[in-house]
Amino acid sequence: MALKAHLESKPYPLPTVVDRVPRDATPKHGAVLPGWKETDQGSLFVKNAKGDLLRLSWESRQGSAAAKLGGRMLPAGKYELVGYRVVRKSEDGTTWHLSGTGHGIAEIVVPDGGTVKAPDVAFVGAGKSLRNNGHVGMAFQGLHGCGLTVYKEGKRIPAGYRILSADGKELASGKITYG
Repeated sequence: MALKAHLESKPYPLPTVVDRVPRDATPKHGAVLPGWKETDQGSLFVKNAKGDLLRLSWESRQGSAAAKLGGRMLPAGKYELVGYRVVRKSEDGTTWHLSGTGHGIAEIVVPDGGTVKAPDVAFVGAGKSLRNNGHVGMAFQGLHGCGLTVYKEGKRIPAGYRILSADGKELASGKITYG
């Protein structure tokens, strides 16, 4: 109950959503492009110099067609990437998503009148296994070491592991819960 009272007494502002491709360039603004495949959807969470949280969204609304990958306009300046969410449907129709959070994941510098691509955030792997940017091992990390959670059909999944001998024989295997 103490946590509930605390949260109710100090409301936390929701991020400002930036989800449209502008028709015309605005002076002293630049465009941010996402760092994922065109077939994926997602959002980037950034903080500006004042500490305001912004959500740059490339996610469809209410079942509409996938959001366009065009740039999202922001005032020129430095932004801190503090989170991301990337959604992908696999060939069998399963919905997967990666959710990463952390302080100082990356810096995004939006150029006046120009375009910048956000750091790559991608699903990597084959078949039903997924890895994030080549990280392998027992560390569950996203881009630049941030916290990472993987979801399948909206539910966090346990991570599978296999321990192999030098000659490739399986010594142990199982699933680990995390997060």
